[in-house]
Amino acid sequence: MERQCPMDKKELALEAKVLYKNELYSIIHIYESGYIEISKEAFFQVELVHRSEITQIY
Repeated sequence: MERQCPMDKKELALEAKVLYKNELYSIIHIYESGYIEISKEAFFQVELVHRSEITQIY
């Protein structure tokens, strides 16, 4: 099982793998406001979410 870290405890990085609604995404843009653009691995479908809504996988 992969280790998970809540977003409020870890610095974000572009291309980091994250879980959102139990699906794997990659971070494609980080805003200073706390919002993040994420994209599914196999599709170019972009979601705008707040960092509190995702869990980083590392």
